[in-house]
Amino acid sequence: MAKAATADQRRERQVQVSKLMLFHMTREQIARAVGVSRRTITTDVRAIRKAWAAERDGAYEQYKAETIQVLNALQAAMWPAAMAGKGYAVDRCLAIEVQRGRVLGLEAPVRVHSELRVTTQTDLDREIETLLGGLEDGEKVIEVNAARHGVSHPESVPANPRALPHNRVQQGAIRERSESGCDQGKEGDSQVTDTAPPHA
Repeated sequence: MAKAATADQRRERQVQVSKLMLFHMTREQIARAVGVSRRTITTDVRAIRKAWAAERDGAYEQYKAETIQVLNALQAAMWPAAMAGKGYAVDRCLAIEVQRGRVLGLEAPVRVHSELRVTTQTDLDREIETLLGGLEDGEKVIEVNAARHGVSHPESVPANPRALPHNRVQQGAIRERSESGCDQGKEGDSQVTDTAPPHA
């Protein structure tokens, strides 16, 4: 009688523990709520999850069996029309066959071919130079390099990808040099204009 009572108490405790598990409570929290040790809760959780897995597997097998019976009934209803040469019935029967194969897992898995190539920096530079070499206009090369590296002044970007700036600091330096060069050019033009002799 003592063993039966202990088993009943264990089942009642596991029912309570399973309800608390649905609230995503930790084992320490469940142990305090139920009034037992954490080791006891750990044992209960393992037993509960094992029971849930068995119930899930049983429900899946039951669903699969019921689905097969429904498909068989549908095919039996459409079979006379299909044998009479009705096109729509033939299509329905073939669709049922496909669905039955899916439920039973008879379809072959789809083979996906993937290829992983290890590429070095040298290989990448070579590919970039090959792609850029196919452009006829040198200005297009500069514009492409500038767009790929986020530089806002294409005129200051060399055609060689290895010489391009790789961070915002270098890009800012290029921008400052470009702007300062424009300012110096304007000053030189004004000096030439000031020192130019007047026309006779």
